Amino acid sequence: TCHAAAHTWWRGHAHGRAYATLEQRDKNFNLSCVGCHVTGYLEPGGSTVTHVGPLADVGCESCHGPGSMHASRPTGAAVNVVRAPEERTCRGCHNPEHSDRFHFPTYRQMLLAPGHGLPPT
Repeated sequence: TCHAAAHTWWRGHAHGRAYATLEQRDKNFNLSCVGCHVTGYLEPGGSTVTHVGPLADVGCESCHGPGSMHASRPTGAAVNVVRAPEERTCRGCHNPEHSDRFHFPTYRQMLLAPGHGLPPT
């Protein structure tokens, strides 16, 4: 509820539908694929191949880091939240093997939306 505009935008973005891509291609149990299509793969509290549930898709924490501290104090400073992820964060998944046309400046612009890098409307 706190980031409604960003959540709505994300649901319509490819990151918000990333896990469905695996399911459509019967690759949701492929160990070389699933880590980039879920949130927090093999991280504490994150997804595993058999535990996806609400961690399906490339969620906020995939790019902005763990949000539990921020969620526990939503009116305080955004503790541990990366506001502008660096290119290396994206390159973890968008690498030549899986995303050969990835160009960070171009893709970064496509990630800016009201409530997600731009002022809410």
